[in-house]
Amino acid sequence: LMGKGEAMRRNVHTRVTSSIEAHLVEGRRHAEQAESNYSRSSNGALDDTTGWRALETNWQCLAAIVSAMGPKYFDDFGPFSDELLNNCEYSSIQHPNRHVRAAGMAVLEQCILAATQSTVHTQSLLTDYQSGFCKTMTAVLRDGLADNWSQVRMAAS
Repeated sequence: LMGKGEAMRRNVHTRVTSSIEAHLVEGRRHAEQAESNYSRSSNGALDDTTGWRALETNWQCLAAIVSAMGPKYFDDFGPFSDELLNNCEYSSIQHPNRHVRAAGMAVLEQCILAATQSTVHTQSLLTDYQSGFCKTMTAVLRDGLADNWSQVRMAAS
């Protein structure tokens, strides 16, 4: 992705983040229309694993983009928008699918790793405790470490 040019990176990033938003909107709409059997507990495990592969994959793609670009991700795209942060927080904490929760946390992990490679980004993203990113990280760590699924607890740690 790094060798493909800025236009290609922007196109891929836009497609991935747009797909995340679309899948979350559709999932929320579906949950409102029908009583859901989804559960954050291990009961109903079959129901919480079906239908979310695309969303999980999109979060994994975004984590790979951030990982590949490192601190340049923030130079090219800036910090996460409030909407993307909210989607990542929702996916990491409240989403009924444990795989989606773990994938959302992987994105945040890669953001932290990328930010620590640059003093400018470390300061702007990680040391301002009132920033949206720090508030999201605090909430995700708190709830992720208390999750019923060991896979999610491991992702949070």
